[in-house]
Amino acid sequence: MPRKRPPDRLDHILDAAQRVFARTGLERSKMSDVAAEAGVSQGTLYNYVESKEALFRLLLDRGLGGSLPLQVELPVRGPSHDVLAARMEEAVTSSFELPKLDEALRRRRVTDARAELAGIIDELFERTVATREAADALERSALDVPELAAVFYGNVRSGLFDRFALLLRKRSESGHYRRTDSPAIARMIVESVTMFGRHIYNDREPPGFDLVAGRRAVRDLLVDGLVVGAGR
Repeated sequence: MPRKRPPDRLDHILDAAQRVFARTGLERSKMSDVAAEAGVSQGTLYNYVESKEALFRLLLDRGLGGSLPLQVELPVRGPSHDVLAARMEEAVTSSFELPKLDEALRRRRVTDARAELAGIIDELFERTVATREAADALERSALDVPELAAVFYGNVRSGLFDRFALLLRKRSESGHYRRTDSPAIARMIVESVTMFGRHIYNDREPPGFDLVAGRRAVRDLLVDGLVVGAGR
């Protein structure tokens, strides 16, 4: 039977592993690094997981900003990179849903293009900020593991670019957006949100402005530059 975990210890260890993976990635991290970050012995760590791959799997099971199931069979075995890649795709899909974007792509008639786009960008900011720590760990790990890179940079990141490019084409054709290079502007939207919703938290020097107000300013600049008649 699955053994019950202590209420906070495993989550504490996973938080430490997430920070380590965000700094050095899965491939270059060591179990000793995680133990030191968590303030526990390596022996304690091995009571929970058999390997760093098992820690990464538990992070994915916990979801991007979520929580673990109440019962986990311990110690967790280390999966292959292929299994981790499949689990990463599931975790990102479930944790990074963008219903406003999906609804806009299905919508045939638009009554307020400015409000629609502002809502989509706000939603993307909300999910980016909420999942930023886990996303840092996933992206850094994907740099060194081809199976993870294929998911993070291929299916997930490129898929988001494609969805925004499709929205830009649809709204340009309907006359709601200015004519633009849809793939380039789609990438600009996603990268701007990623910068101000995730990467800015890793800057060595804190920004000299309120981050919430800054995100609103970025949103308004993107909306005013795209939507016909906006900002006038």
